Amino acid sequence: ASESIAGTVTVTETTTTTTTETIAQTVETELLYPSNTYFCGTSFQDASTTCSKACPSGKDNECLGVGETCHGNTQCDLRGSFFCGSSWFDASDKCSGPCPDGDASVCGEGEKCFARTSCSTTDSFYCGYSFDNASRECKIPCTSRSSMECPDDMGCWAYTTCDA
Repeated sequence: ASESIAGTVTVTETTTTTTTETIAQTVETELLYPSNTYFCGTSFQDASTTCSKACPSGKDNECLGVGETCHGNTQCDLRGSFFCGSSWFDASDKCSGPCPDGDASVCGEGEKCFARTSCSTTDSFYCGYSFDNASRECKIPCTSRSSMECPDDMGCWAYTTCDA
């Protein structure tokens, strides 16, 4: 604004200063999958196959490799249960050919790699006169998976409904 009085010009300036405050907030993000399934990789497939670096927070900043991001819902937490067989039951019964990377090329001819076999646990193996008897009684576990461990004429039954 300017004003003129008897040949004198007076200029009035108004300056407004605005201060902007930035408030940093830490927001905990709820993970979509269990934290032990998050691994780093250049893709979901890469993270699921290599299982080389866990990122349990689900955040990319835990990944150190070039182009790596954090991927959830991998099956890396189950690698100890990956075994070779002609079927899931065959792999679970034999438990002799581990394939922890999920790669069937390490399996024998005609075999595939199966995840989530019961090879890492024998909690569902119980002695009984039949599967139904073993599942109903749940009294004598046979952790060696062998009927030799069972008394009398009982057999060792796999995958019973017994709770561990």
